[in-house]
Amino acid sequence: MRFESLLERHERGELSQVEAAELLGMSERTFRRWRERYREEGAAGLLDGRIGKASPRRAPESELMRARALYAEMYGGFTVKHFHEKLVERHGYKLGYTVTRCTCSARAWCERRRAVARTGASGRGARWPG
Repeated sequence: MRFESLLERHERGELSQVEAAELLGMSERTFRRWRERYREEGAAGLLDGRIGKASPRRAPESELMRARALYAEMYGGFTVKHFHEKLVERHGYKLGYTVTRCTCSARAWCERRRAVARTGASGRGARWPG
């Protein structure tokens, strides 16, 4: 709504493009782009088109399921780093370490965290993943 009011003031001649852009915290060029998009598509043209779309860099679900299954079947006690090394050298895994960490260790970490919270264990008996 703020953009619309500043655009109206710009079109009435009260503000220059530079002034309107500064008030919106954007460059003059971005203001011009938004103005054209608003004229062509209305308020819907100002919405972020990326919202609701999957990232093109998203890991394939089949690979994530494969990693989870391997972790559960063969590598349950491994650290994430060691598990990822084995995935790469023995199973031809192509995804990065961070994907492995997020898919395989998060569940185990959460389960351990809940168990510690349930039992109230702390100190020597409670192991928190690092």
